[in-house]
Order: sequence, then C-alpha cells, then structure tokens
Amino acid sequence: MKWKTESRTKRRPAGCYTLFCILFSLICLGGCGVQIRAPELPGQETGPREVVLWSYYETKQQKEGLDRLVEGFNNSQDEYMARWEYQGPSSEFKKLLSIGVAEGKLPDVVLIDNPDMRKYVDLGIFEDITQAVEGRYDLSQFYPEVLSSVQYDGRYYGMPFCCNNVGLVYNREMFREAGMEPPENWEEFLKAARAMTTGERYGFIMSAIVEEQSSFQLVPWILSTGEEMDDLGGEGTVKALALLRDMVEEGIMPKDCINWSQVDVARQFAAGKCAMMENGPWALPLVEEAGVDYGVVKLPVDQQSIVVTGGENFGVVKGKNVDGVMALMSYYYKDEVMLSLNKQMYSLPPVRHLAEKFQEKNPVYQVFVEQMDHCITRSAYSYWPKITGVLSEGLYEVITGGMTPQEAAERIGSKVQGREN
Repeated sequence: MKWKTESRTKRRPAGCYTLFCILFSLICLGGCGVQIRAPELPGQETGPREVVLWSYYETKQQKEGLDRLVEGFNNSQDEYMARWEYQGPSSEFKKLLSIGVAEGKLPDVVLIDNPDMRKYVDLGIFEDITQAVEGRYDLSQFYPEVLSSVQYDGRYYGMPFCCNNVGLVYNREMFREAGMEPPENWEEFLKAARAMTTGERYGFIMSAIVEEQSSFQLVPWILSTGEEMDDLGGEGTVKALALLRDMVEEGIMPKDCINWSQVDVARQFAAGKCAMMENGPWALPLVEEAGVDYGVVKLPVDQQSIVVTGGENFGVVKGKNVDGVMALMSYYYKDEVMLSLNKQMYSLPPVRHLAEKFQEKNPVYQVFVEQMDHCITRSAYSYWPKITGVLSEGLYEVITGGMTPQEAAERIGSKVQGREN
C-alpha cells in the first residue's frame, strides 16, 4: 500500500496547531494578569517544606504552648510548615528516640531534657550549628549554665528552649491554720512536716520514681549539706538520704512517692493530700486550677542553697531540615514570642533579661528566677549519664528499705569516681 503524501506547506499536523493555540492562550492570559504556574514534574517539591518536632510535654499548658508555637511560626512565613508530635512521657520519649536513631526515623528537631543532650551528641544525631548560632544570637544574654547544656567541645548542637528549677511549694491555708511560717532550714522543715501530717495528709512529698526526675529532685538535698558534685556519695549523700528515709519511716512522707512523677506529686498537692512538695513551675497550673492558695520558697537549707537547672533544649537533628529548624528557632527567640509562650507553659525564658521581666509580671516566679543565678547544670558533668540512674535507684532502695543510706551512698560514690562501670 502506498502512503498518501501531502505538502507540509499546505497542511500542518494537528499537534502543532494545538500547541500553538495553547501558547497563544497562555500569552493572552498572562497579559490579563492571571498567574500561570509551570506544570509540576514528577518528584518535584511544591509548597512549604515540613518541619517536624518531637516532644514529651504532657501538661495541657505545655501542649497548648507548642500548638501556639507552630501556629505562630506557620503564619509568620510561607517557606516552612511546622508541626509537633507528642511521643509519650519522658521515659517513653527517650526509648522512641533511641529506636528512631537505630531505624533512621527521626524528626527534624526534638525538645529534649537538657541533661540528655550529651548522650545524643555522642551518638552523632545532632547537627553542629555553631556557625549559625554565633552569627545570629548574642550568647552573652543567655544564662551561662543553660547555654552550656547545648555546647560540647566548643561546638553548639542546639539551643535552649526554656529553663526551670525546683523550690518548696507550700499550702498557705494549712500553714495559717497551724500558725507556722514556711521553713528555711532542715530543722524547721521537719518541725513543719510533723505538724502538718494528719490522718488525711502528709507533711511533704517529692518524686522518688526510678527515673531522671527523682535524681533531679534528690541532688539539691545532697548539695545542701555542702557536698560538691564531684564528691557525690560522701557523708553529705548519706545525710540527705537518711533525712528522706526517716521522713518515710515516721509517716510524714509517703512511701508511694516511689511511684509518682513530678506531675503526679503536683496532683497530690492540688488534691490537698500534702502540705508541702518539692516541684518546679511546670506543676503550678494543676495547683492553680484546683484553687489552692499556695506559696513558693527556696528548699530548706542544711549548709547551702544550690539547685539544679532543668528545662528543655532544641536538639537539631543531623541531615534533616536544618534550615527550617533554624527558622523556627529564630521565630521563637523574638522577645514577645518567648515571653508569651513561657507564660503559657509555666517555664522560664533561657535569656536572663527576659526571665527577669517575666518575674516582674509573675511574682510567684521570683524564687525560681533568683535561683537561676546559682544553679548547676547536670550536663556540665561528663559522668552524669552514668550516675543519674544510680541516684534514683539509691533513693528508691533507701525508701523501700532495700539499702541503707550508707550502702546507697557508697554505690553512688563508686560511679562518680569511676570505680564501677
């Protein structure tokens, strides 16, 4: 069969004609002000890049604060879209983070308890952001102990998100009824705890759960004796553990503390089950919602007043959306944003002048802000990851009768001095 042929000058292929019409229409539409987008190619990214944040925040106020953070950031620009995911309480969060490391399934950024930073820096999951940090921020404005928790060997792997510490929270009404003032030393503390203990309530409670929270709450009692961090496990440790054991044995502190997190302790206090508790600002919403008339003073002192810096850091995950995380942090570090969100979440800004301004507007935070000037940070001690479990286990064993204060102190000392792996 012979193909019928025609001259190209007489007849153009239909495809060419169609393409000509499309191009002509696009030109006309463009001239009329209509925006034309190029067709999407397979695999081509469109729209804002996602920034995923993991957190273990569990109180209503903390969760609402993170909601406001990502919403405000997303509304402030159109290059990134942030969202946050709750990964369970602190102990579960750390398990999931370790699993994520092993499986290579991690978010772009985490809010991590500041003493845990060192472990994950050593594992190599956090990005070195030193150049960006030093170029963007006036680091002299941060509390030194807080800033040191994100810095290792002179390099930065994140930035502080918030800070806190603990104090003695007491029920004003119960103290008025007893005709007593909040205690300042251990002798006054024991006297008040005994006077406040009845068949329906305890004089004092703290977290003694086998976890970082109880180590955080135990160390101030040890340091109050005059013992230094590098000497943990000495006579001061024995003295502090003996104090807490004797309170349990006397019935002025419940043995059930071994099952309570710091939030659980706050719930007990809010329910009127105790007159005093050791806790931080994150616990205050539960107390206020219950309508309790409360006050905050420094923890009772034996020889000196030293507390431990708590709080969370932004940990920037290596190889993820680092630029997006840096943009999120820059948004958070605006003065008005940081002040507003810390007020929402009942925490302190890590920037000194903002924390002091925060205190002026919220007098109940005066003790916490004042204590930031003589706090220690756990992450400054390379051996902390090795001893935190021994500290909480020692407190647990002493309260339950499994160890004497002397035995628990000796085990703690062995860890600190490197005699026990």
